[in-house]
Amino acid sequence: MMKTKLPETPVLSKTLPIISYVLPNATCYYFAGASVAHFLEKDIDFDKFLWYGRPLRFKFDRRFGDLRTGPPAGDLFMEAFYNLGYKTYQGNTSRILMPAIFMTHMTADDNFIFFKKQAEAFDFIKRLISADQPVILNGAPTPNMAKGDYGFFAGYNDNFVYIRPIPDKYPFYYQEPEILTTFYEVPIKKFLEIWNRTENTFYWFEKTHERISEGEIYQMNKADAQETYSNMQKFINNLSQGAGLKSYSSNGDGINSRAAASRYLRKAGYSQLADKYMEIAKLYNENEDFSKIAEREKEAAKLWQ
Repeated sequence: MMKTKLPETPVLSKTLPIISYVLPNATCYYFAGASVAHFLEKDIDFDKFLWYGRPLRFKFDRRFGDLRTGPPAGDLFMEAFYNLGYKTYQGNTSRILMPAIFMTHMTADDNFIFFKKQAEAFDFIKRLISADQPVILNGAPTPNMAKGDYGFFAGYNDNFVYIRPIPDKYPFYYQEPEILTTFYEVPIKKFLEIWNRTENTFYWFEKTHERISEGEIYQMNKADAQETYSNMQKFINNLSQGAGLKSYSSNGDGINSRAAASRYLRKAGYSQLADKYMEIAKLYNENEDFSKIAEREKEAAKLWQ
């Protein structure tokens, strides 16, 4: 269980200076994770965070009952934090564990804290913030207050909470993410009402081991790239049997995972790979046929050194 000592009572008000990465296609778990990771370790930007989350996977996974297919989704941020040296914790009031496929580096006994009431969970978040421990919410309010999505919790006072900002515009997928330093101010009562719809679920992270090396994560991504084509073929065959897209993550995840990998690889000097993965991101963005995307993934796999 958690080794970091938290204050017994939270401070009256506190806001952490967390930046927010802005990107298109509503992959909220990507930018929430990257924003928190950058706060914890300043050399981690959006593209490097996704790179450590192994963005080039294409899942076709039946291990845990329900089929899970497609580019990495919420599982990417947990994978990234683990590879960066962090343990992920989840808190909620439902006493329900997350789907097993997301629990590669988590166990029911060691990574979850269940709260009886929302007030207890909210107090715990404030204690985390008081100790400079940022939090990711499942259920961060959006401007129309109709629903919530993944977003970081930056701070609070007597009247408001401060969460990730809502941008007025988004960059194109192939561009560097924009960075915002403002927060979205939400009245506490309204925040609690919306957060309650997700059983008051939240995540936080504790440094427990060394970050894996650049060489190791390169080899892990290389191995993933070699498996992607065969997994896509299984997925395409599954569609041909009338299974539909119920288990598929999203094209938005495909766009942003490949575009981030492309930008990272270009900075690292792998221009051919960078070009190919940006081409694949473009195909996802244009909702191209999966068989065409699979062929490009096959071509990309051959370019790795």
